[in-house]
Amino acid sequence: MTRVLQTEVRMPSWKWRLAVSILTIVVAWMLIFAYGTVQGPLEAHAAVQQLEDNASAYAASRTWAASDIAGAIKWIASVALGFIWVPFFAGAARYAAAQEKS
Repeated sequence: MTRVLQTEVRMPSWKWRLAVSILTIVVAWMLIFAYGTVQGPLEAHAAVQQLEDNASAYAASRTWAASDIAGAIKWIASVALGFIWVPFFAGAARYAAAQEKS
């Protein structure tokens, strides 16, 4: 006689995911706002570095001027939200499938 192990499939929790999502969005918004307030002086300093007579200062200032810090913050926040919500939707689909079989 074989035993069949049945595991209970529960609906995943959404409350902590919502709280962490709101926190992630608020932190990303604050970082973008903070970067926007200091962006001018930082880019001005990078522009002054271009006038120095060495290649490394020029390369560093061009890299700084060409970077998209706000876009990187948004991308990181989007990936974090994906890591939070994709497992929820996968678990919800598994829960729905288990309810249909019952």
